[in-house]
Amino acid sequence: MLTLTDIHAGYGRTSVLNGISINVPRGQLVCLIGSNGAGKTTTMRVASGMLPVQSGRLALEQQPLDGLAAHHVQRHGVSHVPEGRRVFPSLSVLDNLEVGAYRRARFGLRAKIDDDLDRVFGYFPRLKERRQQLAGTLSGGEQQMLAMGRALMSRPRVLLLDEPSMGLSPKLVDDVFAAICELRSAGMTMLLVEQFAATALGVADYAYVMENGRIVLHGTAQQLKGDPAIRDAYLGKAH
Repeated sequence: MLTLTDIHAGYGRTSVLNGISINVPRGQLVCLIGSNGAGKTTTMRVASGMLPVQSGRLALEQQPLDGLAAHHVQRHGVSHVPEGRRVFPSLSVLDNLEVGAYRRARFGLRAKIDDDLDRVFGYFPRLKERRQQLAGTLSGGEQQMLAMGRALMSRPRVLLLDEPSMGLSPKLVDDVFAAICELRSAGMTMLLVEQFAATALGVADYAYVMENGRIVLHGTAQQLKGDPAIRDAYLGKAH
C-alpha cells in the first residue's frame, strides 16, 4: 500500500537515508527499529512529505507522492503522529481533535465528524472525559492519545506513529499500545517507529531494522524476535 523504494534523503548536504526500501501492506502493522540516529524519524518525515525525497520513489497504492508537500500527502491519506506529540496546548481536547477534520468541516460534513469523534473516544475514553480541558494541561500519555486521535480524525489510509511511548510511564505505554492493537484489529494500516523493540515486535506483522540510514534486516516480527542478533542488540529495551 505505502511503499518507499530506494529512498535517499537528508538535511542540506548531510545524507541520512541511503537507499532504503520499505513496504507497508494494506491492513498490516509494520515496525521500524534501530538505534538512536539510525534514520527512523527521518524515514517517517519522508513518508509524510515533511522532508523531500532526494531520489527514489514514495507511493501510496502505486500513486507517486514524492515531490508533494506534506499537506498534499495528508490529503492522499497518510497521517503522521510525530515524535513529541505536538498538540495545540492552548486549544481544548475537542478543538484539537476537530483540527484533524478541518478539511471535511469546510464542506459542512458535521455528522461524519461527530461519528469520527465517537470512534476516537471509543479508542481513548480518557479524551472524552477531558474533552473541554486545555491540551497543554494533559499528562504526557493523554497528549499522546490526543495526537493519535487527531490523526485518526482525518480518516487516514495509513497512520505513521513515531515513538508513541516516548516519555511515558509503563502503564501509559500499555494503554497506548492497547489502542494500537485495537486499530490493528480494525484493519488500520500503520508504520510504527518505537524505542521499545520487544513491544513493537510483539504487536507488528512485519519489521525492518535500520542502521546508519540503511535497512540491514527485515522479516516477519516473529522471525526477528527469534533472531539472536536482534535479541542481543535490541530486545533488552522492552519496558
